Amino acid sequence: MNQREAFEKYVAKHNQYAQMFGQDEIITDINNPTQQQLEQLAARLGSDLSPESLTCDGEIRGAALQKKTAYLNAVKKELESRGVKVGYY
Repeated sequence: MNQREAFEKYVAKHNQYAQMFGQDEIITDINNPTQQQLEQLAARLGSDLSPESLTCDGEIRGAALQKKTAYLNAVKKELESRGVKVGYY
């Protein structure tokens, strides 16, 4: 999965969560997101990249952890290519 595909998958997942809870979608136009939308997504990604979230409090190890890490890092690289810094929380 390339960076763009990972980004689109991540956005779709979070938009689906928002819809389930009656909230606005995070990014409504995947091809033209606003800076504010990208920064909001970066904050969520930073949380997802924290050691506790990344490993599901130690429940994920090995190949599953490597796959999840690679996916989230691809999203991070896509956001950074768009000029958004991703921090860890």
